[in-house]
Amino acid sequence: MYKINYWDIEFSKLEQIDFQGTKSRIYHDKYKCYKIFRDLSLYEKKVLLAKFNNMKKLNLNSVIVPQEFIMRGQELVGYTMHYFNNSSNLYDAFTKNRYIDVNKILSITKKLSIILRETHNKGVILQDFSFDNVLINNKGDIKICDIDGCCYGDIRSPYVSALIYNYYCVYKNSYPIFNESLDNISLLLSMIVSIYHKNLYELFNNKNFKYISTEYFDTPYQDYIYNIT
Repeated sequence: MYKINYWDIEFSKLEQIDFQGTKSRIYHDKYKCYKIFRDLSLYEKKVLLAKFNNMKKLNLNSVIVPQEFIMRGQELVGYTMHYFNNSSNLYDAFTKNRYIDVNKILSITKKLSIILRETHNKGVILQDFSFDNVLINNKGDIKICDIDGCCYGDIRSPYVSALIYNYYCVYKNSYPIFNESLDNISLLLSMIVSIYHKNLYELFNNKNFKYISTEYFDTPYQDYIYNIT
């Protein structure tokens, strides 16, 4: 994957995306977005660098994937991706009005189930999937974004969606199984949350969990990451 120098980016000429992640800032011009990490450990950056290198030949039509690494010296500090113009995240699009369009939610949920099937067939499990990580534009086209937390090959992310954490670990007092079912359950939970217009982090318990620790994984990969050259 092509690398660009962080210091060569003219941030003064870019606009910030309205919706920002907890560990990143996203800027854009007319053609692409620049996602810059905040508060990521060196270990997390090594995970992303290894995973995205493995994913560089993937062709996922409805998923916004990294295009270029943004490097500061030898350190990964972000990446670029396609700018999906005139879009907002799906959860906001569904819940910004007083009355919820249930038929539209069901229709897009069906489309997303087809996209997830394609994604899973390519060996990618999103893990951090929710309607917050799906974009819809003014034409009704949809794209899955923010795939930093996906699982691909031998590398699993230390993150799952807040919905999955609250559903499994808090509500059911159990651990999630990291396979395709994880994304499918996230899709169903996201649909229910949107229909009932509940806060994403309060549906199952009044706690604001945003990620799950790597201690819950059934196969450790820490040694694999640290041995990357």
